Amino acid sequence: MRPKEVRTATVADARTIARLMRAFGAEYDDPPEPGTEERVARFLADPSGGAVLLVGEPAFGLLTLRLRTAI
Repeated sequence: MRPKEVRTATVADARTIARLMRAFGAEYDDPPEPGTEERVARFLADPSGGAVLLVGEPAFGLLTLRLRTAI
């Protein structure tokens, strides 16, 4: 098995991330909320809140990292 490319998502990836989130929700009969793509774009525009990693080209997986102050 070849290793897959992992990269940090940018605002330009918001549509791809929203598509992956909709596909995940559909698997569990959980319909997407309206405005998912816009919320993802806002999250990506502010890197202090976290990041999204995308796997593959075209992307077929994602990981969301949320950063919060602790201790």
